[in-house]
Amino acid sequence: GHPTSPSATLENRFPSEPVPDNRASTKPGALHSPTCGGGRVGHNRPEVTLSAEGTHPSSLVSLERELGEMGYPYASLAELRRSGVRYRAAVPVLLSYLTPRTDLKTLEEVIRALSVSWAKPDAVAPMISMFRNVDDPKELGVRWTVGNALDVLWDDSHFDELAELAMDRSYGRAREMLVLGMRRSKDPRAADILVGLLDDPSVNGHAVEALQKLAVPQARKGLEGMLGDERAWVRRSARRALEKLDRRGADTA
Repeated sequence: GHPTSPSATLENRFPSEPVPDNRASTKPGALHSPTCGGGRVGHNRPEVTLSAEGTHPSSLVSLERELGEMGYPYASLAELRRSGVRYRAAVPVLLSYLTPRTDLKTLEEVIRALSVSWAKPDAVAPMISMFRNVDDPKELGVRWTVGNALDVLWDDSHFDELAELAMDRSYGRAREMLVLGMRRSKDPRAADILVGLLDDPSVNGHAVEALQKLAVPQARKGLEGMLGDERAWVRRSARRALEKLDRRGADTA
């Protein structure tokens, strides 16, 4: 098995500690890895197949050629992501491939390449649309990858749409990283939404992680209820979140 939690860093690493909120010191091109079974993040990613009808199998080759002509002469999108180059000028080209007509392999590489802070604000609305509309019957496939991108790209100017997706239980575990992304929000509604998701087994562990960051008093009762969760990483996160609340309470006493 390959357990899961929201904790993976930005560049092909899968440590066991929570994701740092400050990603400035990490390399671009983050892709967290989903897992089965509700435990810690693992390397084995479930395979997902999308409808091949109307796709362009040569998309990746043409995209890499186009980027090369722009001055990004890398052998692959993965190499570009790992290069340390702030490829802001490539974002519009990458977004042009963020379409259901793009073949799955290219689509996932494009999503990863757009999972960088400098793709904001341009990539946010197209990613929201992709999350809604991608033909992906599996919870841990390309829609999950889009949710991971939206975590990195979180933008409160799209809060209503992001919150709607996070609360839509029909998307199941594809929302994991989207729910975690709410820890970045300054919107006062975020905490209550996260508390409301503590009874959703698909994403409640990620809601606990997000609440640990936000440290809001109204989460205490829900977090106490998560101390008995069967997943060790969730119990640990709930305990840390409650300890943080206790410290804040002592500081303000």
